[in-house]
Amino acid sequence: MKNNVKSLIAKIEGDDDTARQDAITNLMFLMEESTKTIVKNNMIDDEHMSDDEQVEVIRVLLTLAESLRPEYSGLPWVVGKANPSIMIEPVQDFILKYVNTMPNEMLYQALVALENCMVGTDFKDYKVIKSKFKHEQLLTDLRKLIHKTVS
Repeated sequence: MKNNVKSLIAKIEGDDDTARQDAITNLMFLMEESTKTIVKNNMIDDEHMSDDEQVEVIRVLLTLAESLRPEYSGLPWVVGKANPSIMIEPVQDFILKYVNTMPNEMLYQALVALENCMVGTDFKDYKVIKSKFKHEQLLTDLRKLIHKTVS
């Protein structure tokens, strides 16, 4: 993992709320830019994260989010900016595991991350993503949650 990403994650784990929010936002922009091919002088931009680096960052962020601390509610949003074919499975697994216990804001951000998988991808990527989508399992768990909330 690159030093700039390690530094951002350290700030996310820190006690300074302002630094945490800034780091979450900066990591989100970095993750989003990494889904695009950025070339400068015939070389990939140093800020660009490879797919393997994105996988590692997703793992770290979702591990932090598993604490279900409200201050980590924005982490699924950051993960949602990664390459959709990389992040769809860990985001779905996170939702399915914590759907009944995570803070509402975190659930909302996780669902938005999942939606990001389906929006703005080309047809080839869409077919790959659709093949990984756990549609029935997610619908079943979300219906249970909605029923529980309404009751």
